[in-house]
Amino acid sequence: MTDKNNYSVQHWIDEVIMYNTADTAFYYLTNADDTIRWIWPAKNRKATFLKFYSATSLKSKLFVAIVKLIFALRIQRLFVKKAMARFDGFPADLDINHKKDWAIFTGTVGPNRKLLITAQSDKGRSSFIKIAIGEHADTLLQNERTAAEYLSLKKLKNITIPEVQSYSDRHLKISDVSMGSRSNKLTHVHIEALKEITINTFRRDTFTHIPIFQKTEEQRKEINAIDNSQIPSGMKRKLMWLNSNLTKAGKINLSLAHGDFTPWNCYVKGETLSLYDLEMCQDQMPLGYDAFHFIIQNGILVERKSWNAILTDINAIICPQFFDNNEAEMKKYLGMYLLIHTTYYLKIYSNQKQWHTQVSWLLNTWNEAISWALQGKVKDRKLVLIDTFDYLQNKKYAALKFNGILPEQVSPMSDVDFCTTKEDGTDLIAYLKNHPLVKVIRQKNFTFMRNAELVLSNSELLSIDCIWNLKRKNLVMQDIDGLLHDATTNAYGIKQPSLQDEATYVNMFYTLNKAEVPIKYRSRSFELKTEHIDKSTKIEVRQTNLKAKLRMRDANKGIRYIKNTIEYILDTLKKPFGPRGFVVTFSGVDGAGKSTLIELIKTRIDKQLRRP
Repeated sequence: MTDKNNYSVQHWIDEVIMYNTADTAFYYLTNADDTIRWIWPAKNRKATFLKFYSATSLKSKLFVAIVKLIFALRIQRLFVKKAMARFDGFPADLDINHKKDWAIFTGTVGPNRKLLITAQSDKGRSSFIKIAIGEHADTLLQNERTAAEYLSLKKLKNITIPEVQSYSDRHLKISDVSMGSRSNKLTHVHIEALKEITINTFRRDTFTHIPIFQKTEEQRKEINAIDNSQIPSGMKRKLMWLNSNLTKAGKINLSLAHGDFTPWNCYVKGETLSLYDLEMCQDQMPLGYDAFHFIIQNGILVERKSWNAILTDINAIICPQFFDNNEAEMKKYLGMYLLIHTTYYLKIYSNQKQWHTQVSWLLNTWNEAISWALQGKVKDRKLVLIDTFDYLQNKKYAALKFNGILPEQVSPMSDVDFCTTKEDGTDLIAYLKNHPLVKVIRQKNFTFMRNAELVLSNSELLSIDCIWNLKRKNLVMQDIDGLLHDATTNAYGIKQPSLQDEATYVNMFYTLNKAEVPIKYRSRSFELKTEHIDKSTKIEVRQTNLKAKLRMRDANKGIRYIKNTIEYILDTLKKPFGPRGFVVTFSGVDGAGKSTLIELIKTRIDKQLRRP
């Protein structure tokens, strides 16, 4: 069944049982996009829906306290929405007493969507009922039932597993094991529970022989065949490189993994861990999979940490507990986690037209993590360039003077110029500042652009310009809003100005700098788009004529021209306060090659450091 944005309370009641007749009052709360999130009968005396809510942060705990106070004061009607719907009771096979407090969670949009009910039986036993909604949800419920029954046979000492109470092709009813409290920290209780699962399900095999590798390979090929412009194109290439690297791993340690081991899927009570939502459970998974998942997902979605900060937690907690402080071994297994997990969710996201905000958080961090995993196998500069373009992929931008190549093919002597909005340009620089492969970042801020000079972990250099106003001194050359609007995406997924805008920019840029357009930019399309320009006159004359023409534009007239001039003066005054120069001396006997080396260094300083 497909997801819509306008489902009513009655729709969700009908997903549980149809052909109701009795009018019943319900309250509900919505998501940020105004779709229904939680539903409960108006007669409920307690905020039963909070059983679906993970309160691990200070903000979430405050929310829970406020909600409980509102219910204690019986004033919930003042803060929630009300709807009437027909409801007679639950199906007999669910064994739910609808006269007691119960609530519905409508689930997360996507192919795995499930409707959740928390309720009690006639005997007062509290349970959760999952009802398959998405196209893959029934398969997940079957997997959860199998995993719960399998783990219950292991008689685990440190772990409580839900009891399967009833099931059908479309539903699964399990006991409520939500005892104790949730923790967003990977405590010794979590670690001991994971170790117990590992001991009870341990085996060794070659990475390329295990089922999850074969499945990941199939998913990766499917992703490459799907035409979805939202999927970061560079990430797909990096996953291919990571996959190629990990096929050499040989035999590895394997065990059963929960698959979605997070703070919101377990409770800690004393020395026991209550573990539920076993639908992603998978046997023969690489060692440490669940521990990696716990820290990474919580770091991204709850604590909003950068990959560098998340990696610090992984090194401090997981490396000593699961890998005897062997960082190289840990990096190998973390690479496997990233390959499997990222590929799985990219496949899901590639079939979704609309993404929630958290998807961008996840993709950006996973991209950084994969670059970290590839460090030493692929040059840092290539990886940072790929991540930069992937970060901008779903934003408005246009790469200037970018001649039909992949990001990683940019010459070491070239910088990268982006036309973008000021906000997106600022966000990009902030993103690069926290990138795991960026060692040093030097910023230069001007009224029309921001430059970032990056020194990478392997000492490679990269310079990036984010331009939000196309100016030369105090003259605006082009309307950047129009340029961004008309930008097109090339075969490599790179957004570039239209042929007309690109040709206009290149011609203006070099003419205003009193220079001829380099041969490499004189394509057939460039010549056609600029054939109206008289190129036989001297460059000085063309520069004068172009300046006069630009002065006639509205953007360079009156108060705007005065503003442009003031901004140019301010930008000029900043330059003497930039990084200081340096002196390099060369010594050697005659014929040693000093002159050749000087020319080589001069070129690198000019092109890479942009110090003429």
